[in-house]
Amino acid sequence: MNISILNISDVTDAQLSAWYNAADEKRQNYIDSAKTEKTKHSRIAADFLARKSVADFCGISEEDIRFSANKHGKPYAVNAECCFNVSHSGDYVLCAVSDKEIGVDIEKIRTVHEKAVKRFATESEHEYISLDPVNFFRIWVLKEAYFKCIGTGLDSKIKEISFTVDGDRVSSDKEGFSFAFLDAPEGYIAAICIKED
Repeated sequence: MNISILNISDVTDAQLSAWYNAADEKRQNYIDSAKTEKTKHSRIAADFLARKSVADFCGISEEDIRFSANKHGKPYAVNAECCFNVSHSGDYVLCAVSDKEIGVDIEKIRTVHEKAVKRFATESEHEYISLDPVNFFRIWVLKEAYFKCIGTGLDSKIKEISFTVDGDRVSSDKEGFSFAFLDAPEGYIAAICIKED
């Protein structure tokens, strides 16, 4: 497995321009649809980091990488024997590549609203979160990583999986998946989900 993180604020305009030009037309259209410059830069950096990470993991040229997506929007490399997933939040882009299905999420810690907790947290998770932003985003990144791993993204079934967190140990009520928190920059939380054989 290969995990990479990129600080977008360290990237120059020239690098962003070169990375944008390396993306295929469909990806460029997606990048261009961003409503803010920051989101546009995040999408460019995510495409670059995914391309570089997949190429490095598979030992092939970045120019040979072709991306597509499933019906829910989960990206995959058409011509590479690996699975990857990308997430971005704030100033950071995170990418993980593996030979197994994988999902990752990174989130900048911010204010938590009670409505958000009620909408996505199970009863036991609600007790753990207790409106603590750190605990909220610890559960959030685990759920996001799981749904990205299975390739559906977050939807109305967000309460179909429940997590128990004890320090850095994570357990869930879904068998066949392993979960872990990843090292993340200060003010951020990140997690990974891997589908087991």
